[in-house]
Amino acid sequence: MNSLLNIYKNKIIEKKYNHDDAQINLIKCLDNTYKVFLHDKYLLKNIFIRFLNKTFNKKNFFELNKYNLYIWGGVGRGKTWIMDLFYQNLPTKRKMRFHFHHFMIDIHRKMNNLSGNPNPLKIISNNIKKKLDIICFDEFFIHDIANAMLFSRIIKYFLKFKIILIITSNIPPNDLYKNGLQRSRFISTIKLINKNYTIFNLDSGIDYRLKNSTFLKIWISPISFKTKKIFLKLLGIKKYVKKNYNILINNRLIKSLRIVNKKIPVFDFKDLCIKPLDQSDYFILSKKFNIIFIYNVSQINEYQEDVGKRFLFLVDSLYDNKVKLVVLSSVVISNIYVGKLLKFEYKRCISRLHEMQSKKYFLSSNLS
Repeated sequence: MNSLLNIYKNKIIEKKYNHDDAQINLIKCLDNTYKVFLHDKYLLKNIFIRFLNKTFNKKNFFELNKYNLYIWGGVGRGKTWIMDLFYQNLPTKRKMRFHFHHFMIDIHRKMNNLSGNPNPLKIISNNIKKKLDIICFDEFFIHDIANAMLFSRIIKYFLKFKIILIITSNIPPNDLYKNGLQRSRFISTIKLINKNYTIFNLDSGIDYRLKNSTFLKIWISPISFKTKKIFLKLLGIKKYVKKNYNILINNRLIKSLRIVNKKIPVFDFKDLCIKPLDQSDYFILSKKFNIIFIYNVSQINEYQEDVGKRFLFLVDSLYDNKVKLVVLSSVVISNIYVGKLLKFEYKRCISRLHEMQSKKYFLSSNLS
């Protein structure tokens, strides 16, 4: 019988990656879940169990909940890579992988469609169970009270319907939604995670996003006559002429300074992050373009935490969809955020921004 550990070891050799004991321990933990789905009897057993649960209201025939896993650790440690390796090799069609915030956007949309129903989330969760036995959430973190309360209900239904969750996060469970509004209402959910999930800290002290990378100079700072010329050169034009162009996203117009060759937008930072756009806007934007230029990016301070959240969502959407990013900024990447509430989240964001400047990332992006 093949194992996830063997798959991992072969991939390490193939990619010429370094041996990492912390990653191997995580793989061994995931291997337990992998082998459940590898079993020849899994599908038959699962169908039978669902029949028994529905017919006799039994709950303990097949305890999938014990395979829930919460993986946390520093940026660039390989959490997403390992989860993707696990997901890609998981021998079942009853699986799905989501960026956590894309999943929440979808849940909000489905709840709006079921408005007027006394318990829309139960219907949504039950429909998910009809199709899936396991979900992988990448980049899990809670940033506002609405999502905190909504996720509290989701996780209870997932435990009830025995939907396995594999979660990656930069934040340990006990620090989720730390300093958030009405956080006391979320404490019971943290306790639920600690009780029903295996908590695994992946931290070897190495940021693999930055290790052995060659970087391009496409985060340009500070803003000056010289750096503006570099920005324009990368854009492929000699002289900047402002040609406002509105892009329709989610039934609203987002202002672009211009569109080069009908496919490369140039945005002012204020139009993308200071104006009140939301996560779904950034998600659609990242699906619409393969490369984006952002002009006049400024430092985000403690009085602009809302701007800080929007910039986080923007970077996450661009990164997840392999969109190339060229920036003209007043500050270097490491100084982009000097606020207070999002320090933990910006460790991930800054690591991602550095990776997005790498030659490897730039060449791996999908251009149409």
